[in-house]
This record gives sequence, C-alpha cells and structure tokens, in this order.
Amino acid sequence: MSSETLDLICRILAVGNCGGTGYTGCTGCCVLNQPSCDVTGPTGPTGSGSGGGGGTGYTGPTGPSAGGTGATGPTGRTGATGSTGPTGSGGTGPTGALGTGPTGPTGSGGTGPTGSGGTGATGPTGPTGQGATGPSGSQGATGPSGALGTGPTGIGATGPTGVSGDRYNTQSSSATISPTLGGSISLTVGTGLAYIVGNSVVVVNSGSTSNRFEGTVSSYTSGTGAITIGSIINIQGSFGSAAVYNVNLDGVDGPTGATGFTGRTGPTGLTGPTGSGGTGPTGAGTTGVTGPTGAGGTGPTGSGPTGPTGDQGITGPTGSGGGSVGYIYAPAGSGSVAFNFNTAVTSIPASFGTYVVPGSTDSSTFSITLTTTVGSGVPPPRFFLTGFIYSSTNGWVDIQRYFGNHTGTANIAANINTAGTTLTFSNMTKTNLPYTGNDASGYALYLYINIL
Repeated sequence: MSSETLDLICRILAVGNCGGTGYTGCTGCCVLNQPSCDVTGPTGPTGSGSGGGGGTGYTGPTGPSAGGTGATGPTGRTGATGSTGPTGSGGTGPTGALGTGPTGPTGSGGTGPTGSGGTGATGPTGPTGQGATGPSGSQGATGPSGALGTGPTGIGATGPTGVSGDRYNTQSSSATISPTLGGSISLTVGTGLAYIVGNSVVVVNSGSTSNRFEGTVSSYTSGTGAITIGSIINIQGSFGSAAVYNVNLDGVDGPTGATGFTGRTGPTGLTGPTGSGGTGPTGAGTTGVTGPTGAGGTGPTGSGPTGPTGDQGITGPTGSGGGSVGYIYAPAGSGSVAFNFNTAVTSIPASFGTYVVPGSTDSSTFSITLTTTVGSGVPPPRFFLTGFIYSSTNGWVDIQRYFGNHTGTANIAANINTAGTTLTFSNMTKTNLPYTGNDASGYALYLYINIL
C-alpha cells in the first residue's frame, strides 16, 4: 500500500498524525530473457516517529529498466511473506499535508491465471412450509334467470299432393233389382274405379241398410261405370223397388271358428201307419177224423194224414215311414272347377248329423259329423244321395249317373272315418260332375240326402 493511501486512511479515521512510512525495499530486477525473477525482500519495519507535522517520506527511485519489455515469462513461485515488524509505540502523529507523488510506471507483469478450484456444492433445500387451508366462504346467491326467448316458428313449403290410391267405394244410380241366390244383377256406378273381375263386393241399399247382399264382380267398364255382379250370396232384406245402392269391396272372411258342441238328439219321429194289405186266407186242407176212444184207456191216435197248408196271402204295401230329407247347396267357387262348400247353404236333419264347413273356399271335400257314432254293434246310417247342377244357360242337369266309379274322372266317394264319427264326401268338383255348357255365372250344385 502506498504512503499516500495510508496517510489518506489516517486522515479519514482521524486517529492523529501517522508516522512516516518506512523505506520500501528495492524491487528485484527482472533480467531480460530470464525464466524467473528474484523474490521480493521483506518489508521494513514501520517507523516509530510520533507527533504531528511529519511529512510524507520520499518515494524511492524506480529501478532502471533493462531495455524493452521482454516476453512475459511464466509466473514465478510466490516468495514467503516476511515477518511483520513490531508496531512502534509512539502515538499517532498529526495528519500530514496531502501530497500526491508521481505515478510510477505500469508494471509489466501479466495477469495471473484464474484459480482452478471448482464451485462448491449447493446446500440442500429447506422444507416448504405448509399452512392449514382456510375455510371456504359461503356461496353467493344465484342471480336471476334471463328471460326465455322464443324463436319464430319455421313454416316449410307444402309438399306436392300424393298419387291417388285405388278407389272402390261408389254409389249406383237409382235402379230396380231382384237378386237371387247364385244369380247376377247389373248396376251403373262411378267411373275410373279399380274393380277387376273376381273382386268380392257388398251391395247395400243406401236408404235401408238392412237390404243387402254379397257377390263377385263379373265385369266392370271403367269408362261408363257399368258393373255386373254374379255368384250372389247372403241375401238379406227385400228388393224390387227403385233405390240407390252403395257398392264397396267386401271384407276378407275370417278363419272358421271351432265346431260347437253337438246338440242333443231330437225325439224319434212317429211310426208310419201299418200297410193296408189284409191277412191271406187260411189254407183249404181239412183236419183228419179223430179216432174213437179206446175202451178202458186212451185209444190210439188216429192215423189220418194232415191236410196240406194253404197258400200265403198277398203282402200289403209298406206304410209311409218316418224318413227325412236334407240338402246342401254350394255355389260356384273362384276356381274354374271348384264349388264353394265354405259358403254352402245346408239343412241336415239333426238325427242324421251336422254339416262341417271346410277350411278352404275351393275345397273339393265336405263332411258331416254323425249324430250317432258308428262302432261295434252300431251299423252306419242308411241314406240315398242324389243331386242336380243348375246352369243359367242349360237349366237343371241330373248328376246321379256320375256318383261312384266311372271312366275318365276321379271317384266321387263317401267314407266313414276309423273312429266312426264323420262321413266325408271326396272329389266333389266340376271336372268329376261334367256336363255340356258349363258357365261360371250360374253354376251351382244341389245335393239331396234321403235318410232311410
């Protein structure tokens, strides 16, 4: 530390006048091109001068430079620090006047290398303080709901009109008709309807709905509305007066219901009167003569021959017995060779049996549930079956000759089932009951059952 600096510190600290600075040892010379310099000599002891007014000691002269600055050599080893001289016992002298000595030349020594000591390890992080969570504040009141806005109702454009469906419901012009079972009638109804041949229709008096019937469309002219309805069935009410009629498709027939219980057997019919034939006359043979009675006992029997037996009289005619007759009427079916036994009109005597409606409209078979079960000791009922076909073009035709086995057609047969409860008639078709001039509009079968 320079003497000027030390003196300045003494003045600032106001500790009194400092003693003069001791002589500075001479700086070791640096010999050009030498690898190292001499070590610095020890600092001389501080002077013991005291009292004020001591001037600053003179600065020793700078040693001569040995020519230009040589290349910086490696830093020499630091010499050992000399021991500090004892502090003088004199009091601090007054601060000398502050004089500035001339600045010495800058030394040529280079900056020493940075120490290679590494940075010390970071100390551990202290634990984080965890204060308790404060209580939650109370929930504020819910604000009022905003007014509910309603947007305008959208109105889309109206779609195009759909295609018109088939029309059947219509009304006739005023007409006078007299429908008959199995027959046909003609009316004039609306034009452009969807009727085709074979449609089932119902015809109802618009002024009196109790007057009605059902049938099948035989023809319809769309341009004029002329319609012909044939195979008429289920006639109800009265006709013959002019009226307007409603015409529409008939509903589909539902399935056949279960057969009901067989009713109790009716009372036996009255016995017919006895025939009027009288008893035949007695034969003309005479009785032989009785022999005389023997004496003392019974005499021997007379030996005369027995007279001949007379001729038997004529048997009288059989009385009119208590037999009965049933019938089955079946209109033409929808097929070309079928009868409609499903809608047949029947009248079978209860003493004989009950007609069973077939499950199919165009069935070729129908049956009768017998009132008395046929079994051991119970013979089958005796009956005689005949029939006719009616054609609107050929009238009545006897079909008796076609029953049974015949050439060219199937057998029309009547059979009793194994249980002895049902009498079944099979192969009842137009093909098996042929005749010339078959026509669908008036074709109908009438069967008569004469119970013996």
